[in-house]
Amino acid sequence: DGEAAAPAAAAPAAALARPKEAVSDPLLVREYVTQAVDEKVNAAASALLSALLRFQDKLHAADPVKARTKRRLVVGLREAVRSLRTGKARCVVVAHNVEQIEAEGALDDMILDILKLARLKYNPMIEKHPEIQLEERADPIPVIFAHTRRTLSKTLKRAPKSSVVAVLNFDGANLEFKELVRLAQERHVQWRQWAALPAQQQAARAYEAQLRASLGEELFARRARLQQLSIGDRVFHAPRSLVLEPKRPAPARGQVDKSSATTARRNVDPVLLELGLLDR
Repeated sequence: DGEAAAPAAAAPAAALARPKEAVSDPLLVREYVTQAVDEKVNAAASALLSALLRFQDKLHAADPVKARTKRRLVVGLREAVRSLRTGKARCVVVAHNVEQIEAEGALDDMILDILKLARLKYNPMIEKHPEIQLEERADPIPVIFAHTRRTLSKTLKRAPKSSVVAVLNFDGANLEFKELVRLAQERHVQWRQWAALPAQQQAARAYEAQLRASLGEELFARRARLQQLSIGDRVFHAPRSLVLEPKRPAPARGQVDKSSATTARRNVDPVLLELGLLDR
């Protein structure tokens, strides 16, 4: 009776679990993507990033200490935000299927923070007044939406899946940089044409009503403020999914199909499909 009670068994540690909200579908094009996504943009992004990696690896082999201070690019959400805050980023490449996690300070907030800092910059002279600390950049930092997380990681020769890469110095790859920015600007214009279609405006209003109901007024108002700061538009467009392009008509007998080196059908952005802009 006088014996001390045995200590209770320690509760087993909770296993790490992937949030149910997390989505990393390779066909998913998230709502933050204000640009048509296609193979040309992906190829141009790969050309630029591969060239910069080659330059960075060459410098690292010659002088590892100097290479750490003369980085051509940085990978990761936090590194990208830091490079934008310090004014070092020259462009940012973002995967179109970053996982959807809407908790405060989670992935969705970090992506919107990147988009916001590409349009706006901090004025250190008014640091004590955060509500007016941000001001428009004279020249916004280009944000290019290219690749899935898996294919972006493959381009960067990294094992973990990468969501974002910020380019700090593109000297020696000026042509690749200009071509990527040109293509991304064209695809942004095409996305805006698509988003202005009556059917897409109606879909956007329905998605906004759905968001308001699921988030509640307070969280929805916060999301609307972030949307305005990051994208410059209060219209909410729903995520979309890449779709299989329509079957191409068979060439007439005796006629060779020179439209493509392969007859394989591709996954394409509905933006390009609905505007009739698919390359054959």
